[in-house]
Amino acid sequence: MTQIFNSELEISLRILVITNMMRNPISVDHITTVDLFSSYGKNYGFLEFNLHGDSSYSFSEIASRRYQVSQAINTLVLSGLLKPLQNAYGFTYIISDDGRKACEKMETDYFKKYVDSVRLILQKTQNWTEEKLINYATKESVRRE
Repeated sequence: MTQIFNSELEISLRILVITNMMRNPISVDHITTVDLFSSYGKNYGFLEFNLHGDSSYSFSEIASRRYQVSQAINTLVLSGLLKPLQNAYGFTYIISDDGRKACEKMETDYFKKYVDSVRLILQKTQNWTEEKLINYATKESVRRE
C-alpha cells in the first residue's frame, strides 16, 4: 500500500530540515519531538496552527513517529546525508554537506512553512533539555487522550 502522509521520504526531508537548523548533533528522540511540535504546534501549545491539520490523533503519534524517524535516519545515514556520532548514551546525528545541499533544493510552500515552524519550535525550546522535551510531549499526549 502506498503511504500518502508521513512516508519515509517525507519524514527524511523533514529530518534534514531539522538537522540543518541545528548546530549540534541531535538524538532520535530530540528529532522526533521537534518534528511533532512543528507538525502539530497548536496542539502542543507552541504555534497558532497545526501544519498537518487539526486532528485528535496527533497525540497518539509519538511512538509510531519515533519508529518512522529511526527508520528514516537509517536511510539518511546510508545515503550519506546524515552522519552518526556515538557517545556514552547512544547515537546522535548531524547533517552532512550533501544533506545541506539537499535542503537548499527544498522550495515548496510546505517546506517553507515547515522551516518556519521548526525555527519557532527551536526558539521556544532552546533552553529545554532533551528530557524536558520528551516529558512535555508525553504529558501533553496523555492529558489530551
